[in-house]
Amino acid sequence: MKFRRIICGGGVTLALLCAVAAIAQPKQIVLTNPGFELSDQSGKATAWSVRGITDGVTAAVDRSVSHSGSASLMCHAPAPGSCTVASAPVTLVVGRLYRLTVWIKTDGATADPTSRYPTAVSATAAMASFPFETHATVLGGTHNRTKSEIVIIANSTEAPITHHTRPDNRPK
Repeated sequence: MKFRRIICGGGVTLALLCAVAAIAQPKQIVLTNPGFELSDQSGKATAWSVRGITDGVTAAVDRSVSHSGSASLMCHAPAPGSCTVASAPVTLVVGRLYRLTVWIKTDGATADPTSRYPTAVSATAAMASFPFETHATVLGGTHNRTKSEIVIIANSTEAPITHHTRPDNRPK
């Protein structure tokens, strides 16, 4: 059986998993544990929580693959499934322009063709305060570490960053 996984990695500096920086007035937004370097003994990333996960899918820190830091978050599925994780809330200024940037690595990511609501996506990131269809560039299939981003105008003073994945293991 071939396993499918999606990995999002980052570092602790400017090249973060989720780098949210103000565009209008450049300002670094503090994101706790952006590169997933901090984890508890069970492998769960500190300051990140699982918001939705289907049976059999796991989300854990992976120290064997990273972007610019020493770890990444891996969502793994031995069968088709999905996983949504969220960061601790970040502080924003309503009306200010921000860029959300993530680095995503996929291996067999797919969208559920039967899903109608919310809109089916394979691997992406978003601000939790936005509607489900407002998200960074979607990556499906297999990609090496790829930059995915979206420019947003903050609609809330505080919101977590969410990352949605749909790893798949359908026969090819």
